[in-house]
Amino acid sequence: MKDNTWEGGRKLVAGLTGGSGTVGAVTATGNVNGPVTVLRFVATGLPEGSSTRQLEMWTDRATLAVGKPEVTYAAGALVMHDGELYRARSASTNQVPSANATVWEHLPLPVDALRTLPGTEWAQRGVGLLGVSP
Repeated sequence: MKDNTWEGGRKLVAGLTGGSGTVGAVTATGNVNGPVTVLRFVATGLPEGSSTRQLEMWTDRATLAVGKPEVTYAAGALVMHDGELYRARSASTNQVPSANATVWEHLPLPVDALRTLPGTEWAQRGVGLLGVSP
C-alpha cells in the first residue's frame, strides 16, 4: 500500500499507526492522513448539480428502523422505483412515484457507467471511466 491519502480519524490499516509500517502481510509506505480531493463525475445523467450520493431506492417504509416508520422524501429527492428515475416535486410520504405524477417527476435514466472529470487527480490515477461521453 503506497502513496495514498485518507481523511478522518480512522486508521488506514487496523493495527498500523500512521501511514507507514508493516502489520501482518500489509506493508504501507508514503501514506498520509489529510484532505482528500473530491471525486467528481461528468455526464451522469442526473439533474444538473445532483450528486450520485443523492440517489436512493424508493421505499414506503424504513424496514430496518425500529417500528418500520413510513419514509418521507423531501422536495428534490432523487429515487429509483421499478427501474425508473424520479424527482420529488414536493415532500412525499407513502406515494408511489409511478402512480403520483403530481408529486413525482419522471426523469430520463442516468448512465450506468460513471466517467471521471478529465484533468483531475482521480482521472490521472485511472479512477472511473476516462472518456467524457458514453
